[in-house]
Amino acid sequence: MSIRCLPARRLAVLHNVGPYSGSTVFAKLLRAAQAQGLRCQPIFGLSYDDPALVPSKDLRSAVGVEIGNATPLSAPLELLEIPATRFATFAYRGPNERLGLAYDWVFGQWLPASGESPANQPALSIYYDSPQNTAPENLRTDICIPLLERTPHARKA
Repeated sequence: MSIRCLPARRLAVLHNVGPYSGSTVFAKLLRAAQAQGLRCQPIFGLSYDDPALVPSKDLRSAVGVEIGNATPLSAPLELLEIPATRFATFAYRGPNERLGLAYDWVFGQWLPASGESPANQPALSIYYDSPQNTAPENLRTDICIPLLERTPHARKA
């Protein structure tokens, strides 16, 4: 785990409403990105809702690939800009089906004990490998939790 500021990013994304797992949005993203000549690794996943609070059918997410400043996009891809943000970043290695358990630990165990506060931004998963050519136990993903900036404590005079 590390806490660091990740740079601003421009993503070509597809939005999705529904369960975080089992969606076909990744395959749709890859088809659309390849058709537009975009680099398809890594893939960025944004999770907007807490699955403990929001019904599975209503969960909002987006998946995308990073693009340059002058990259033109066409439908179905949309531009999404992520500002530079302070993140707690956790390296996860294993099957994507168990990623939810890692998120549960981060939000249920690490965050309450850390003294940190989450920022009002979506959680970010950065998928470095493709399940089509990487064994499930070797898939690498960074779990990135946006954090509020720390303010310096006021000094007493």
